[in-house]
Amino acid sequence: TGVAAGFAALSALTLWVGPGNAQAQQRQLSFDALKAIFTRPVFVRHPADNPPSTAKIALGKRLFGDKELSSTGTISCASCHDPKLSFSDGEPRGQGITGKKLVRHTPSLWNVAFSPLLFWDGRAASLEEQVRFPVEHPDEMGDTLDNAVQRFSRHESYEREFMQAFPDDPRISARNIARALAAYERTLISPPTRFDLWVAGDADALSQSEINGLKVFAGKGR
Repeated sequence: TGVAAGFAALSALTLWVGPGNAQAQQRQLSFDALKAIFTRPVFVRHPADNPPSTAKIALGKRLFGDKELSSTGTISCASCHDPKLSFSDGEPRGQGITGKKLVRHTPSLWNVAFSPLLFWDGRAASLEEQVRFPVEHPDEMGDTLDNAVQRFSRHESYEREFMQAFPDDPRISARNIARALAAYERTLISPPTRFDLWVAGDADALSQSEINGLKVFAGKGR
């Protein structure tokens, strides 16, 4: 609700940077409104039942790249969320184990730690909840986390890593797979950009053309 209200306020502002006292005042108003929406968060919130640890994040990163999470052993999370492509796949639509194009574009995972709802339709309220959807989708990974448990349990190295990551519950389980993946994904924070500098008050960080684009994006482009 706060974000929606912020965008409504932005749509009424003149996002223009130039000389003159009146224009400088308008610029300051724009900065104030933008800060409420676009200022980078200073910390990541973690669920009380899934605090981060070095071991848990390392396990999540390994699981993220493990193709045994899929029914055919051919698709991992990293197959569609490539770190080299901003954790997306660079394609108009994704592709799973069936080889056919999916209905939707693969979203980037940058900054998912700050997203209140996940997926294009917001069906998952947490990263822990989100994990099972691509795993269970017949056209994506085509399996279940419970079946993945059986495959991961064949590896002694996984048994050790789950014990280190979850000392209070050292099982290879569907819940712990989801928690490890979520802990890793919360570390995927994008580097600071020129836009971040502009929001912080550096008027020269964006070109006039870029500022005009922001005006459309936050205003009539909705």
